Amino acid sequence: MIQIFDGGIHTKHNRGFIMKRKHGLPEFLLLFIKSEAVFILNGIKTIVAPPSIVLINQKTAYEYANPNGAYIDSWLHFNLNNKTDFPSLDILGNQFFTCRKIPQLETYLEKILWEKEYASTTFKEKNIELLFQLLVNNLVDAYEQKDHLIHNHPYYYSFQELRLKIQVNPTIALSANELANTLKISVSHFHHLYKAFFQTTFKNDFIRFRIEYVKKMLITTDLTIEEIMIVCGYQTAVHFYRQFKQITGTTPSEYRKNNER
Repeated sequence: MIQIFDGGIHTKHNRGFIMKRKHGLPEFLLLFIKSEAVFILNGIKTIVAPPSIVLINQKTAYEYANPNGAYIDSWLHFNLNNKTDFPSLDILGNQFFTCRKIPQLETYLEKILWEKEYASTTFKEKNIELLFQLLVNNLVDAYEQKDHLIHNHPYYYSFQELRLKIQVNPTIALSANELANTLKISVSHFHHLYKAFFQTTFKNDFIRFRIEYVKKMLITTDLTIEEIMIVCGYQTAVHFYRQFKQITGTTPSEYRKNNER
């Protein structure tokens, strides 16, 4: 069973803030460090650059601050009645590591705090346990990827978000120019990073996602092919049929016939 005591999302402390606990705490403290900071854990000083994560173990003496300005973090105080339920947490204890996935991890943390305050008694404990397992799984994955150059690239997480947006909305035509502008980078740099991150071009990915959606519509709806073409964002039949044939090797009508349920 997990005990959630309290937590915060993007908590900002003004310059001069310092936290000291010379005997530590009886619970764990998970910190998503979002500003420069200096930590002292069990007498060992570490200068930490954002974005970083640390899980401070129980009864660990610590202090931390940002001597150069505001200190910002997200945090969670928790305890485990049976630590063996989450053995992977052991590798995270008192280890600082860079993590570009903090925005994603914060969504789990925020949901845990929400469930703690507002979930009905019937589901509270189970919901928190499931969300906490998701958080731990992603923390361990981030730790194991900490030395991976691609995963630690400043734009990698932003590109993952954009790619998912394209994948779940393939009917919306988003140009490389628009996406590059949202990231405040040049179009050529956008294309270079996209290929490096996903081993394919933005154009090919977009076409593939759209055709996958067309295929799903062909075998799960009673819409005509022309209606599907319009729903999936195609403006001309020639363009639609040519792309579908290039990707699948068959026509829409043949694909529907061969994949009838």
